[in-house]
Amino acid sequence: MSNTEGCVKCGSRRFYVIEKASVPHYEFSNSVKPFAIAAAYVEVGKPGFFGAKSERLSVGVEVQVCAKCRHIEFYASDLDVLKMFAESGEASVREVKR
Repeated sequence: MSNTEGCVKCGSRRFYVIEKASVPHYEFSNSVKPFAIAAAYVEVGKPGFFGAKSERLSVGVEVQVCAKCRHIEFYASDLDVLKMFAESGEASVREVKR
């Protein structure tokens, strides 16, 4: 399913889109957190007095669900971050060429 094609399973052209998938937070009962397929802390900027500055980067997902047969497809939200993870070996991401 993409914006121009129908469901690959049943051909329906109606589907639901969840642009930023989330899951219940395991520590806080009234909270949700983004559903990520890969995440890592990476160094950003120059190291300061207390050491390296790091930032948590993650690759979320967009979910598309067929309104007829419930077929689900996931799409990565940020290919640039995924590529960076693959090049640096972070978050167990690797690129496979076939």
